[in-house]
Amino acid sequence: MPSRIRRARALPALLLVTAVSLGLPAGPASPAAAAQPGCRVSYVVSSEFNTGFLAIITIANDGPATNGWRLDFTFPSDSQRLTSAFSARWTQHGAAVTALSTPWNARLATGTSVQIGFVGAKVGANPLPTDLRITGCGDTPLPPTSLLTGPSDGLTMVEGQVSQLVADTLGFPGTVTRVDFRVDGTLLGTDTTAPFVFLWFPLPAGTFTITATAYDDRGTVATSAPVQLIVHSST
Repeated sequence: MPSRIRRARALPALLLVTAVSLGLPAGPASPAAAAQPGCRVSYVVSSEFNTGFLAIITIANDGPATNGWRLDFTFPSDSQRLTSAFSARWTQHGAAVTALSTPWNARLATGTSVQIGFVGAKVGANPLPTDLRITGCGDTPLPPTSLLTGPSDGLTMVEGQVSQLVADTLGFPGTVTRVDFRVDGTLLGTDTTAPFVFLWFPLPAGTFTITATAYDDRGTVATSAPVQLIVHSST
């Protein structure tokens, strides 16, 4: 196995195809010392076939109890993409992938872990991501996170229809109190109650870039990755 691959723990031989792990934060080990604050992440490809693969990701909390986490990584190959996923709120924009905790697995006590995963598609080689990044673990404040889950990126609609703009948000330790929906940088509408939704109608013809900006009760702000909506003329 290549030297760049490290294992977080022993895994059954039938399960492990390839794995990469990341310990956070990095630092020299101290003999007989307690676990360093933060989370460890292991990424395991548990099965692989011609055009796809199954990846299992384990997030283990070595630090103080946390409530809300976010995992980010980048697919090394342009052909790699999510096709279905579980146990987190997943999105992919280009090669960048984000997984947000759900209400039922956001809380991680010290010494506990959670498994999430996805089925991916690929063409040819299936290189491992090397930039796994975890936020919100080890009592690290997590800025409000905003994911625009509706409409889907590249969706095509017809002039005059109704588009439902939906933002999936997460705050730690703060609480998201407002989401602004913008089209081409101009404020379209605001929602102050979760779930954060805004109805845009009637749709004009054109190609539009939509974002959602989340604000929490600590005064911090985060804007989603942009989503493109294509609206064809009805004539």
